[in-house]
Amino acid sequence: GTDRKYPWSADDDRWTTFQLNCRSLESRDEPQDATGVLRVTLKGEIPEIEVGDTLGLRGKLIRPAPPANLGEFDYREYLLRHGVRCKLHADHPEAVERLKRGSVLLPGRWLARMRARCERLCRRNLNERNWPVASALLLGIRSQIGPEVREAFTRTGTAHLLAISGLNVGILAGALWLVCRLVNLAPARTATVILAVIIVYAVLTGASPPVVRATVLVVVVVVGRVVGRRSFHENTLAVAAIFVLAWNPTDLFDVGAQLSFLAVAVISWSTRFFRNRESVSDRRVATADRRSRWRTSRDCIVKAYLVTACVWLATAPLVASTFHVVSPVGLLVNVILIPVVTVVLWTGYGFLLCGLVVPFAAPAFGHAFDRSLSVLLGIVDAAARVDLSHFYVPSPPAWWLTGFYSLVAVLLYLSGTRRSRSLRDCPAPVSRDCPVKRPARWITRGRNLLTARSGWRVLAVWMLVGLGTGLLPANRDGLRCTFLSVGHGCAILLELPNGRTLLYDAGSLDGERLAERRIEGALWARGITSLDAVVVSHADVDHFNAVPRLLETFPTACLLTSRQFLDFRQQPVRDTCETAAEKNVPIRLISRGDRLLIDSDVSIEVLHPRIDFPAGKDNATSVVLSVEYAG
Repeated sequence: GTDRKYPWSADDDRWTTFQLNCRSLESRDEPQDATGVLRVTLKGEIPEIEVGDTLGLRGKLIRPAPPANLGEFDYREYLLRHGVRCKLHADHPEAVERLKRGSVLLPGRWLARMRARCERLCRRNLNERNWPVASALLLGIRSQIGPEVREAFTRTGTAHLLAISGLNVGILAGALWLVCRLVNLAPARTATVILAVIIVYAVLTGASPPVVRATVLVVVVVVGRVVGRRSFHENTLAVAAIFVLAWNPTDLFDVGAQLSFLAVAVISWSTRFFRNRESVSDRRVATADRRSRWRTSRDCIVKAYLVTACVWLATAPLVASTFHVVSPVGLLVNVILIPVVTVVLWTGYGFLLCGLVVPFAAPAFGHAFDRSLSVLLGIVDAAARVDLSHFYVPSPPAWWLTGFYSLVAVLLYLSGTRRSRSLRDCPAPVSRDCPVKRPARWITRGRNLLTARSGWRVLAVWMLVGLGTGLLPANRDGLRCTFLSVGHGCAILLELPNGRTLLYDAGSLDGERLAERRIEGALWARGITSLDAVVVSHADVDHFNAVPRLLETFPTACLLTSRQFLDFRQQPVRDTCETAAEKNVPIRLISRGDRLLIDSDVSIEVLHPRIDFPAGKDNATSVVLSVEYAG
């Protein structure tokens, strides 16, 4: 109404989420002092509050619940790792009252204003599809990215581009170095500019573990160049790990930090390995050859693909364990996108700088930035549509994952150690003055066994063992029926003794994405990679709106439903049938008296509806199954 402080309605789908340092709580009794961090979720928008303001809130205090289903993301543990123990939910903006305005001198307030201003620049100067990706690439704000774009990046193995990581920091440092060289700045001033901008950018983007790691690497390398000291990759990476753990020890369990450190370690090892394999004679021939430029370019491309292959092989098990996807197309796309992403980020940083300093010049950079983003998204979309570009897989067993990365760590260590001193390293012939102590026999045998070549063989055998266990048929001891928690909806998973699976309904009024994530998590946790049948009971969306997404992720043998479900006046019904046709999933109609011959030891009979049952209310036409096993 007109008396409301903020424009708001009960149908408003906008939400405001922020964190609040709590000072006191008041229920029905007197106020009590309290400390801690609250995650506030508010329906509607409050554009006037800023960092540092003192607020009074009225809402429902909620303790985060543990996962309700097997394989579901543990949101409570995620909040605890970030120091949040409670949530506060409010239904309208009037539940928030600003008691005191924060000081304008707070650094966090200025950083928040700068982030908001940069996001408004992206929204105003870029098209509707590109500006959320620009906010993610430049500012680390990924909340506005649509599910289709996010899914395309995940399927192509390029999801790391949507997070601020070492790639962004490295490209920014390279651009700063190039600009300083063009204006002929002294090395000390160049280092100062690079360090100042990189540190401010890290704080501006939220100082996530990958950003902290990349910032520490840049600081160590730049300072080492200024003082004339060489930086070793292993030591620099160890220093970055110490900084990350000192900042927040729980980041050790963050998969983004794990993938970041693992990728950098493999890149460092692989580049050194391929460089050492080049002989001096090959370099001289390449230098003397007239076609050395073409040969150098070819060699650089080959090395880039080899390094990318090493990173992909090392990170694929961890990605499969967390995101349940393996993307072979990422081997090809990531190398192609390196120059594209460089152009995107350079034009993006120039766009933000002009927008903040010289606003009238922002549209010129914005046009170039927008076009480069369109090229990036076009390549990702084309790669996502390629057949066999990605595969959905369950999580590898924990014992296999532990063994795999233990072997990788041993191989990285063995390849980095130097050979022991031989007899020719002695400054004089062997004599009493320079005795050579031979190692014990057990040490020699251990060194012979722990060689890099034997380690690669063991790793290859271990990978075959993991693939072999994944191909074993799933034989179960009995019938397992799991009722999944999907909010206001329904999803029931039947696992039959012969290893086949049947899913009865898949939907929720809380959104098809929520139902899809929870059902997928349960299927992956049970090691299920395909469905032998999906039964849709009736045409209420809270019973089938997640079916189209599941048909795209899990190969399905058939879709079973009643004749009464096929009400094509409803758009969700048409979408479900069209998706089934695209995925070559046959739709079979069932009615009273039919039996589902999925397992000879299990009797599954359809009790309702009859084939001539009148199509009326959806609930009255629901498919009813009688499942009988072992009496």
